[in-house]
Amino acid sequence: MINLSSTEYIKLAPNPFVNFLNFDFLVKGYQKLNIDVFETTTGTRIISKQGVYAGSRLSFAELSAGVYIFKVTSSDGKLSYQFKMVKL
Repeated sequence: MINLSSTEYIKLAPNPFVNFLNFDFLVKGYQKLNIDVFETTTGTRIISKQGVYAGSRLSFAELSAGVYIFKVTSSDGKLSYQFKMVKL
């Protein structure tokens, strides 16, 4: 979980995860955000999900077990945060 202020946050949980992640956020001015998944070894983007709403349950069953970087961004480029996530 990343706290942006006392009332704003971005959360990906659980970590580690098996197939599903819960994505939740409260950021003023944004109703949806984008999520890109990168391999840690090569830096290659392997999954891109655009326009994800708060409270979404996302499937990442296609990923192999390992460590990934999840980058959460806004469409206007003003927000960009990274999470290191472990898939079991």
